[in-house]
Amino acid sequence: MRRALWVVGALCLHAGTAWAHDALPSWKAKCKVGDHTFTLTFDSQTGDAYADDMQVRLKAAGETRVAPLPEKLYRPTKATSDSSSVCDTTAALMLDSDAAMVFVTVDDRPGIPFVIAVVVDAKDRRVLIPQALGYTTSALEVRSTFVRLYATQARNPKVKNSDGPDIYMFAWRRFAVLGRDIRARWETPLPRGAKPVPPPVLVSR
Repeated sequence: MRRALWVVGALCLHAGTAWAHDALPSWKAKCKVGDHTFTLTFDSQTGDAYADDMQVRLKAAGETRVAPLPEKLYRPTKATSDSSSVCDTTAALMLDSDAAMVFVTVDDRPGIPFVIAVVVDAKDRRVLIPQALGYTTSALEVRSTFVRLYATQARNPKVKNSDGPDIYMFAWRRFAVLGRDIRARWETPLPRGAKPVPPPVLVSR
């Protein structure tokens, strides 16, 4: 089983490397919750996505505000085929009649990208401080009460090469949705002897 996890990790790393070539310098997510519609816009200030200078703006009720996210390279987060989303281009779920939790992927090259959860209050036209979920290139499973992410759980201490194909172990991580917050737990225990991978941190450059 552990060997299988390592192989999947190698495949995810390869996918992440290939995926790094399709970044858009500008994209939008149009969303709807209750009677509210809002748009999140991700724009590179130089027109070069790889300058890691995307500014995020929220447009709701005819007003546009800059969101409190650092300038990075952001991408839409894919949802699994059996998921549903309240946004058109990225995974998102409705929290209540005024708010949604929107999932966005942050480029962390040369490492694996990671997914963040951003709560948007469409009524008050606010974007709340995001929460980082995990390192992954896999699609996110989105449900009304939870989300699941196949993410990097640990490092294999037997692999000496820091960028070897078997360095990471992947597992499912479940996030229970509690109001406008989420609580995380790994669905499988940490493999014996493995070193936990610290959770991602979204910080300014």
